[in-house]
Amino acid sequence: MLAAMVDMMINILLFLLQLYGNSAITIQPNPDLELARSAAREQVRWAVSVVVSRNAVRIADNDVGAFPAQNRAPNEQEYQRLVDVLRVQRSAAQARARDGVAPKEVVVQADKRLSWDVLGPVMRASSDAGFENVRFVVAVTGGDAD
Repeated sequence: MLAAMVDMMINILLFLLQLYGNSAITIQPNPDLELARSAAREQVRWAVSVVVSRNAVRIADNDVGAFPAQNRAPNEQEYQRLVDVLRVQRSAAQARARDGVAPKEVVVQADKRLSWDVLGPVMRASSDAGFENVRFVVAVTGGDAD
């Protein structure tokens, strides 16, 4: 009887570890980006990826706009395309989610030399597409986060 109970507890433990376990996600920064630096050590969770380089905006390997190349805010048509592509990616993430509820989170890789005129509308488009959290990928420095 005791052996069966221990076996059951081990199975539950393994199930919970699999369900809630953390695994590192490796994100390869876009080669034409100069990332901001941070001492934070929090692991990145999987989310819809947005790359904002000095040349273009890419969402999940799709070119969405070239307005960063002119260092300007997107026009109305470019902004709507950002929102539409982000909505499609959010729907795709929801379809892939195991429990049907995908995190409403977007991970942004942005060049630290970009102006707010370029980056601000990308963040606003993420919100308009239904994402609640915007996280930024940074290069890790040697210090510890407080």
